[in-house]
Amino acid sequence: MSCFYPPVSPLRIMIMRAIVTLLLGSLPQLAGAQKAMPAQVSVSVVKATDDDNLILYRQDRPLKSGDFKGRSDKASPGVGTTYSGILMTIEGNEERGVMKVAVTLTIYFDKSRSWMKKEGRNATVLAHEQLHFDLTTIKACDLVRAIAAEHYDIDNVKPRLRALQQQYTQALGELQQAYDRETRHGTLPEEQEQWAQRVARDLAADSCW
Repeated sequence: MSCFYPPVSPLRIMIMRAIVTLLLGSLPQLAGAQKAMPAQVSVSVVKATDDDNLILYRQDRPLKSGDFKGRSDKASPGVGTTYSGILMTIEGNEERGVMKVAVTLTIYFDKSRSWMKKEGRNATVLAHEQLHFDLTTIKACDLVRAIAAEHYDIDNVKPRLRALQQQYTQALGELQQAYDRETRHGTLPEEQEQWAQRVARDLAADSCW
């Protein structure tokens, strides 16, 4: 198994198996007397996509070896890589003196960027990679709760959403790294089973998808 570390850019932050995009251009800039305008933020998880390269997270739709359609990295010592992430989109408009902000999260697996070598197409590798997708989902649900729990106005909605984006992107990266480190990329059966049980408990406790 292997780790994947995409590049990082200012508005599209991509780390291991995590992509969080913040689109804030649609939020108007208000000043003066309107600075105290309240903001109502709603958050939802996308349930469907027209993109054939993406699989949105569902517990009744586990990953299959055939979903890993990307070109394998021959230079990598790993036998498989999962490219999954959280796409955050934000849109806002003023309605009757209140800034209405809609946040949508897409929890996805990218088939075109995920790959498995021939020797990695087995149940052990697939189970390890599935948990990477599961961990992405767990952190996405944490982000949903965090967004819903915040209090916003026109001045703080952008910085608070940006801060949450950064916080949970970092937390997801650290979680994925800990998983690979403690299981030695899925090659330690006992540790892998411990993580599997932990992930199953966390998924059962929260189903934001």
